[in-house]
Amino acid sequence: MTPDSNPHPDRGLYEDVITDFSGLVGGFPFGGPVGARNSIEVQDGFFSPLADRYFVRPGVTFAGEPLDAYLGLANLTGDVFSDDALPVIPPDLGSFHITEFSIFSGSETVPLGLNGDLHSLSLVPEPAALALLGFGALLAGRRRRAGRILTLGVRGSQAGEKVMKLRRVSTGAVVLLLVAVVSPVTRAGFVTFAFEGEVTSVRDDNGLLGGAVNAGTPFSGAYTFDSLTPDGDPHPSRGLYENAITGFSGSVGGLSFFGPVGSDSTIDIQNDWLIPPSDEYVLSLDTTFVGHQLGTLLGLYDITGQPLSSDELSFVPPDPALFEYPVFILSDSSEVLGLGLTGNLTSLTLVPEPSTLITLGSGAWLVSRRRGRTVSFVPTRAIPATAAPRRWRGRARRRRPGCRCTECPASA
Repeated sequence: MTPDSNPHPDRGLYEDVITDFSGLVGGFPFGGPVGARNSIEVQDGFFSPLADRYFVRPGVTFAGEPLDAYLGLANLTGDVFSDDALPVIPPDLGSFHITEFSIFSGSETVPLGLNGDLHSLSLVPEPAALALLGFGALLAGRRRRAGRILTLGVRGSQAGEKVMKLRRVSTGAVVLLLVAVVSPVTRAGFVTFAFEGEVTSVRDDNGLLGGAVNAGTPFSGAYTFDSLTPDGDPHPSRGLYENAITGFSGSVGGLSFFGPVGSDSTIDIQNDWLIPPSDEYVLSLDTTFVGHQLGTLLGLYDITGQPLSSDELSFVPPDPALFEYPVFILSDSSEVLGLGLTGNLTSLTLVPEPSTLITLGSGAWLVSRRRGRTVSFVPTRAIPATAAPRRWRGRARRRRPGCRCTECPASA
């Protein structure tokens, strides 16, 4: 839903729209976006020649250096796009004359870069969305089969009740199965935690904050990490997860900060570590704040050794209320800028995927509908006592209105 910031009807410019950009080349990973500006540009018959173009421009970290990345498609005949809207379906590379990808340095001080041809661009659906579609197909199939059973059955209301009970149990089982399957899929890999807090002290020697941040100013943000990052410390009481943070952003007083910048970021988890045995959960990385690179720390410290039970990188966020010192710090370690702030961390929560919430909510809705549904059964014909299955003989059957056969009982 990012708005088009360019008023020209044939050019769509969508700024700060990229939330994740990562890949691998020759065994070297690159990731982003890094920096304050990233954009996707869509041109429909723009300029001369009237070409269609699709540009993706994020900043990335590659080989430990912050570089620019470029993914570009160009068609010189202008017959690919029908407007400059941000497409949900990826463009077909076969329709473009130029398909290229580049990573390069905007400064000659870092002589590093590469160019390549783009071979594929495809949509990657969320696992939970696939589970939701499969769930709907499964229920649709079960509804058709259950409808045939109720139409053909003429064994009385008890049989109908048995069928309905079976459908209730099956629906509940499917929902529980989805909770068990979709949740681990969501947890595995990238996990996002949201945080909130309040500033306690500010240093701004050169007026870079313009008075926007003071003691008591609230701050908030979120960070994403790879939960499959291996533990780099062999000690059983300390987990050191290097470069696990893939995204970190937030705002304070209307000013934004984002990262990680550079290749040095860690999540350090200590469970009953050293003497006295303390518990710590600490994120350390560099971020960009008011145009400058600052050291950033989000830390939970407790000297009782009670809040944590292991040094594993968990998908369940620790509760700041259980720690004695929940802090958040942005600081200039060089002391050149005279800039920094300290705050108390008050909240740290898991951010679930939207499609996971839809899956679980639809399952709960379907279970509630099944519980509120009653079964009505009207036999289409009478069953002679001699023709009825043995397990049904001897049971009272209700006379069909207007029936005068000798097999139906005289009274209901």
